[in-house]
Amino acid sequence: MTTTQITIKEPIILSEIAICEKYNVTPAQLDKASRQIDMSNGAIFYQVSSQTTDEIYEVRHNGHNFTCTCKAGKVGVPCWHIRAAIASACENHQQERLSNYREMLAQEAANARYAELEAQKQAAQASIAGLKAGKNVRKSQPFSLLK
Repeated sequence: MTTTQITIKEPIILSEIAICEKYNVTPAQLDKASRQIDMSNGAIFYQVSSQTTDEIYEVRHNGHNFTCTCKAGKVGVPCWHIRAAIASACENHQQERLSNYREMLAQEAANARYAELEAQKQAAQASIAGLKAGKNVRKSQPFSLLK
């Protein structure tokens, strides 16, 4: 059995502060965004709570740009809700990459252990076959302290 060595690259993980700086949102704004799945079509979108009212806005991506249901978003003005949703998506993708990385490491360790056990099994089978064929059998020699 031949095995191929695969190098697993550790994902680059940004801190929450770095994500906030990258997308120009505060940690409080980032916390107001949550990932949702539209059950009618499976589309992913984000709900972002208002900072000043009890309203919840929807941020969606239509394939070309982001839209938001807030007042500014309805007239095409970029808003912090969109930036918070994008920052939240970045966090979610990081968590998925980290989870996948950990799974790959666990699989790599399991594969290595399997290869180790397989090699031990083959060595044991060869030893048993040798014993059955009469090889590697020591002939008794008389005991003597004088040699």
